[in-house]
Amino acid sequence: MKRNARLSLRQPEATSLARMKAFSKESVGEYFNLLERLVDKYELNGTRMYNMDENGFATVQKKSQKALGFKGKHQVGAVSSGERRVNTTVVCCVSAAGSYIPPMFIFKRKQYAPELERGAPAGSEIVI
Repeated sequence: MKRNARLSLRQPEATSLARMKAFSKESVGEYFNLLERLVDKYELNGTRMYNMDENGFATVQKKSQKALGFKGKHQVGAVSSGERRVNTTVVCCVSAAGSYIPPMFIFKRKQYAPELERGAPAGSEIVI
């Protein structure tokens, strides 16, 4: 890596075999042909086409992947919480024209707490 500054060592992201097989020039072309037919059939425009996605966030810090230490030292310590990691899910929905539906926050909890709404956009849905 020292000889070529443009290269760096990266951790690859896992992708399932089924997902890799489904993503081909033919399947993408098929999708867009179907989308075009539906847009024409139902006279859709950007105000009526929405994209929805969900993202999960860990509420407890994950174990760090790397740490900087002195040469010759075999152990490098890190302080971590004894808590187990809990995911919080956020569901967002935005139209092609730029309008959006307030997000939904999904918390893994037994009881609702008002502080879960603090800082959330107006109209957000909080689910436990």
